[in-house]
Amino acid sequence: SGVVAVVWIRRVRHHMEVARTDRQLRIGVESVKKLGFPMVLIDAIGFLDMSFEDLAGSHEQARDAGRLLFLDSREKVMAFKVSGRRIIFFSYQWTSFQRSGPSSLQLQCMQSAVLSYCGLHEIGIDRAYVWLDILSIPQQHPQLKTLAINSLYSYAS
Repeated sequence: SGVVAVVWIRRVRHHMEVARTDRQLRIGVESVKKLGFPMVLIDAIGFLDMSFEDLAGSHEQARDAGRLLFLDSREKVMAFKVSGRRIIFFSYQWTSFQRSGPSSLQLQCMQSAVLSYCGLHEIGIDRAYVWLDILSIPQQHPQLKTLAINSLYSYAS
């Protein structure tokens, strides 16, 4: 009877672990279906015009200058994609503790990659948009930054 109780307890624990895992998976799947923060893009022409110094102002400066496009819902993101426009995602490795954002060499490589991508896929530069973390994620507001980072899964789905 003691052995039966141990087996029963193990089964109950196992079922509880399975239920917890299922709950976590459902939460994860639901989070991908929701857009916690708008997808923020810059048009490729504007990105190609950006200088190394422009990037120092990050998201906030580009936003205030009206250079960014905000897609506020998953439906708007899907409509944007269906319209034939392309989104090019970039990230980079920080190379400095004194300055945020990509290095000048990284920026040049990303700008070159945009041109190469458009040429390779035969799309007009006016149909391409760039998502770059330093521009697309708020840098000065910690809560907005967290929302934007947590929305990356939605953007990629």
